[in-house]
Amino acid sequence: MRRGLRPPAAGAVALALLAIAAGCAEDRLRPGPPTLTIAPPPGNVVTSPDTALIIVLARDDNGLDSVTVTILGRTEEIDAFDRIEAEGVFLWPIPAGFVPGQVIEIAAFAKDLVGDRTTATASVTVVAPPALGLGRRP
Repeated sequence: MRRGLRPPAAGAVALALLAIAAGCAEDRLRPGPPTLTIAPPPGNVVTSPDTALIIVLARDDNGLDSVTVTILGRTEEIDAFDRIEAEGVFLWPIPAGFVPGQVIEIAAFAKDLVGDRTTATASVTVVAPPALGLGRRP
């Protein structure tokens, strides 16, 4: 055996393995599924026809894989791959034909890089368009 190098004592090896095992057994915070927020138009109302401003924010410490938003049967994807946070701002057309009181559902889906998934939903209610005041001249 070379001078200066000695094999570790059996007790030291056992102690090191015990410390490693204890470190694996302790509770640690692990990232969970993505967080997902839908911000519908102010007051959660739209008129028909109209264009609705909808903002979707997704976040995940593992990194996002995909984020999609669906309204009225149309799905849009937010560029989110391998990002921790992604935001989508949409001007979504609300076609004519909806009646006041009708509810339009909004759904968003996010998946992170480890496969965890989250779904968020929101809705907007169709209201009558504001009356056009013709005004009177004195």
